[in-house]
Amino acid sequence: MAREIAFVETNSAGTGVLAMRCAKRLGFRTHFLTRDPERYRTAMLNPIDEADDVTTVDTMDFVSLVRCLVDRDVAGVIACDDFRLLPAAGTALALGIGSVDRVRGLANARFKDRCRALVNPVSHPVRFASVHVSTTAGSPIGYPCVVKPVDESGSFAVVLCRDDADYAAAVARIRAHRTHGTGYALSEHVLVEEFIAGPEYSAELVWLTATASWQLIGFTKKIVTEPPNHVEIGHVFPHVFGSGIDARIGNRIVDCVRSIGLVETAAHVEFKLVGGEPAIIEINPRLGGDQIVDLVQLATGVDLVEHFVAAHTGVELPSPGADDPARYAAIAFLTTPAEGTVEAVRDPADGVAERLYVKPLPMTVRGLRSSDDRLGFAIATAASPVAALANAQARVDAVEIRLAPAGVS
Repeated sequence: MAREIAFVETNSAGTGVLAMRCAKRLGFRTHFLTRDPERYRTAMLNPIDEADDVTTVDTMDFVSLVRCLVDRDVAGVIACDDFRLLPAAGTALALGIGSVDRVRGLANARFKDRCRALVNPVSHPVRFASVHVSTTAGSPIGYPCVVKPVDESGSFAVVLCRDDADYAAAVARIRAHRTHGTGYALSEHVLVEEFIAGPEYSAELVWLTATASWQLIGFTKKIVTEPPNHVEIGHVFPHVFGSGIDARIGNRIVDCVRSIGLVETAAHVEFKLVGGEPAIIEINPRLGGDQIVDLVQLATGVDLVEHFVAAHTGVELPSPGADDPARYAAIAFLTTPAEGTVEAVRDPADGVAERLYVKPLPMTVRGLRSSDDRLGFAIATAASPVAALANAQARVDAVEIRLAPAGVS
């Protein structure tokens, strides 16, 4: 029987299901581990239908994961969401198929204050402080500043603060949110950082097993909401900075990833530019969410997910090409500024988007405070980045959203 790859939950983008399909193409069996199989019943891509085996287990508990897998022929343990990356890597290490370096690198990336301290010397430095969640004084670095949880994800509670009142409200919100929905107990520290103005980008990198090195695949341009919240509402891939600086920015990004010791995974690095130099926002030790893997494949043909699986199993794949893009791909998210329960949407099916997805309804939204408030998305491609984004945006703009009357839920 073929060796298996254990998949520890998956994210809302369905990356785990795509990884299972890659694993099968590479000749592995797939074993899905989940705390609650029912939560995937209405998922865009359902891992329960895809996996060869499914086991119900506490996926935040390292001991339970090891006990579940210790007697099986496991070639890799893979997680796609921020909260299970370290439990999965620790389990692989305990099974003798992982590395200490991977665990250390993931820990350095997971805790944003630790990542900031390590990356500042090799990128544009960003002033920061890590403060206890009980702190009631104003910003220790002045204003404007960005306040964020040290170990949350999905832009949750990431807020731009311009004065003491903003700061107090931001910290109070984090203080009230002490446990994630996974059961993970959040850190008691808050990261306060200097605000860096300007557009935000991300770099998508893959780990090459054959050379034990990182390769940049390309840059994604992000479209985000206006302050104080920071919610991504669109992406375009690839973004070209031009003027011959793409290679220099890419090399500096790779240096930043190396500075935290990250290996044997993927990297989705969020950054802004200051004087042509990258100022790191976050280093995510995984594939980019929000269907970025789809945008990359549509635009370049590069399968980021396949490289992600290979990095976790030691499979050597050819280095992906770096041809100039002939096509651009974009995603626009379906949102509403209203608060309430979305009962239904009407899609006139107009526009040139290649794909439209709407989350299962009814769905309660709080305006647009985090990525959880997005209702769906449209993806489109075109010969230029402007046209690709315009096509995707036109499709979501055409969707009519119906909310429940006030007082009805």
